[in-house]
Amino acid sequence: MSTRHPLSLWGFAIILSGLVSVGCAKPETPVTTAKPATLETLNADAILRRCAEHYASATTTSVSGTFERFDAGRSQSTSLQWVSTAAGKARVEVGPRVALVHGSRWWMVNPVSHSFAERTNSQSSAHDAAAATLTNGAIMPALKFALEAKGIANDANATRSWKLHGMSWHDEHPCFTLQRELPINGSKQLLRLAIDQELFLIRAAELLQDRETIDPTPVWRWTYTSCALNEPIAPERFAVDNPPRRQLAQSTPPVRIRANGNE
Repeated sequence: MSTRHPLSLWGFAIILSGLVSVGCAKPETPVTTAKPATLETLNADAILRRCAEHYASATTTSVSGTFERFDAGRSQSTSLQWVSTAAGKARVEVGPRVALVHGSRWWMVNPVSHSFAERTNSQSSAHDAAAATLTNGAIMPALKFALEAKGIANDANATRSWKLHGMSWHDEHPCFTLQRELPINGSKQLLRLAIDQELFLIRAAELLQDRETIDPTPVWRWTYTSCALNEPIAPERFAVDNPPRRQLAQSTPPVRIRANGNE
């Protein structure tokens, strides 16, 4: 994640008008006023809850960007897009691979035959399992956050492990950078989220290893160039509809059986 100069303290106060209280006019007599917001006084829990409330109140979420995997200092980037609804449905596309999620059920999509193969859950949820399959083992934090937003917003313990790490910029958007330790394959790694200061949407995320070092090594990175709520999405994008057998039979040339060299 790229980092620029930090915003001024009063810039923080303006952006965080819903999270912190700042004096608006000079009082006639000296009174005790709240201190300007700083990285020490900002509350990661409050930021995440406001983010969760935005996702939870949306009828739809639409996201596009890139997914990067790092290995031995080299990175491989793949296009990424997904849409989801308040009803718990999602269509997730990573490169040419596509999955559909309907609550606790999910399907892989064959882009050639337009057929659907239902899969079993190997993760804690259907969307986690779909994400791991599409990315060969990775998680998708923003998708998980959007589909579980109502639970996060109503769970007092859901955001307590997060800490405010600093500030970052993504596509000219100032963001809060939050992080938490995340156990992956028996080891603790760092998951970081970049949350837009104005829209309270997730702009980027990354998983880092070697958490004891000053500059942790990235493992996975998600960069969202487009994030939108409440955009109309055609219901057909979530439809699970295998081609009827009759149509498949009509598209297949008839097989003629030959006996003794004659039809």
